[in-house]
Amino acid sequence: MDNKKKSNYDNKRYKILVVEDESTSHDLFSIVTKPISKEIFHAISGKEAIAICKQNPDIDLIIMDIQLPIIDGYEATREIRKFNKNVKIIAQTAYNTANYHDKAIEAGCNKAITKPVIIDDLMDMIKELLD
Repeated sequence: MDNKKKSNYDNKRYKILVVEDESTSHDLFSIVTKPISKEIFHAISGKEAIAICKQNPDIDLIIMDIQLPIIDGYEATREIRKFNKNVKIIAQTAYNTANYHDKAIEAGCNKAITKPVIIDDLMDMIKELLD
């Protein structure tokens, strides 16, 4: 008999918001998360991400680019945290500055990853956050 307990992650499908203004990266994140998603939203700016989150308070996970037009990912995260404390947010950027990770966490992100993204690392982060 198998004593391993199945995790919530293994049995569930999630609402995911990919905030990415670069289409290739958006496509990659959408393809990678498709097996665990029941719905994937897409925003190309922080402003659009905030609006989608207000309209869909049951989003489970946000993959948030930091370098965005209009409102950057840090500010969008701070705004989202004002009305949604529970959504899990993973920051991602190609511009890995010395304090990027700390700034992302201070803004309200749960985790941070840099591009090029290692898919296994991203999926491990997602599993850890959603399990």
